[in-house]
Amino acid sequence: MKWIRFWFYVVIILLVVGCEGEDSNNDASSRVKLPERLEIAFDMEEVTEVKEAKIYTANSLELDPDVVANTILVESLVNEEINAFGFSYQTKGDAQEEYLTVYDGGKTFGVESGMEGGFGYWNHSIDHPVNYQQVAHTSPGPPDQSTQFSLYQQNNNFQTFTDLDFISYSEAEQEIIDQLSSLGIDGVETEIVYGLDYETITTHYEHYLNLMAGSGEDAVQWTDDDEAYLFQFRQVVDGIPLINDIWQTRILESDEITYTRLTAIYKESGIHTLEVVGFYETTDASESQTLIGQEEALEKLIDYYNAVLLKSATRIEKMELTYISFFEDGNYRLVPSWVFLISREEQTEPTDIDPAQEYVDYHYHIINAVTGERIINVSGDSN
Repeated sequence: MKWIRFWFYVVIILLVVGCEGEDSNNDASSRVKLPERLEIAFDMEEVTEVKEAKIYTANSLELDPDVVANTILVESLVNEEINAFGFSYQTKGDAQEEYLTVYDGGKTFGVESGMEGGFGYWNHSIDHPVNYQQVAHTSPGPPDQSTQFSLYQQNNNFQTFTDLDFISYSEAEQEIIDQLSSLGIDGVETEIVYGLDYETITTHYEHYLNLMAGSGEDAVQWTDDDEAYLFQFRQVVDGIPLINDIWQTRILESDEITYTRLTAIYKESGIHTLEVVGFYETTDASESQTLIGQEEALEKLIDYYNAVLLKSATRIEKMELTYISFFEDGNYRLVPSWVFLISREEQTEPTDIDPAQEYVDYHYHIINAVTGERIINVSGDSN
């Protein structure tokens, strides 16, 4: 009987300890009371937390146009000009044409274009030009309303971080990163890579042609050789990425950059497109600042929604610590911030021609990780 009693207590103790362990491992979101129609759609345990970080002063990276041109361009130069975006070059060879613009914000041309801190490079085959924007959404961030309605740009139909036949994505990734590094653009990480496979490309292109029916546009015959990787990169400072999507809702001024965009398309022939916009060069740094944790940041977001009447289903899709840039006194400040991606179910207004259509509205809710206040625009205003 003593042995039976002994093992009975052992089992009870193990059950209690197991339950306590289960509670301690519960996602923090399960312990938060959510307002009606609000849902948390991510796992808190997958969110990376940093205890301290610095606030940086930064300028847009300035590149030497001739150095970029000599490094990237392969074919013979046929045209060179200065325009509102910067210094533009065009080349032409037997099989391909290349286009390069080194952004300077329009300073040399005498205007403010807002395109600075990088460059844009494109090439295409003379005999077989293709446009990947006709089969994929090439910009970072979630799809906007028009992208959701255009079936030809549904990136969720492509696999991510998966190798295509002509080269592994890691090899293509390294070649692009090496090219950027040769221009002094370092501190870059891959956020996501899509494998643009032939089957999905052709399906998307059929949707595109259906949409453009009657426009007179000539159809292109896509081939296996047009399979490609679509990369979305991010600038990283002290292990913290910079946001790479437009996050504020008001219209930006021409001299405001609030995101750093690095995108590339790599196909069998090599780099097809490569664009860098809003890359920063840090000039000064504060002492390390203590940051609020993920649970406190989430609680502040929940407090905000407790004061708002939600009319439709709303989801907190993602939470991440990133640097947000503020424009201040002619310079930028990079401030560590908690970024929440929010989705809300919406529908268009019906018309005499089209019925109401459902779509998902995406926006960002930003909390300064140093002060705990919400950031609402590029000037750093909070509420």
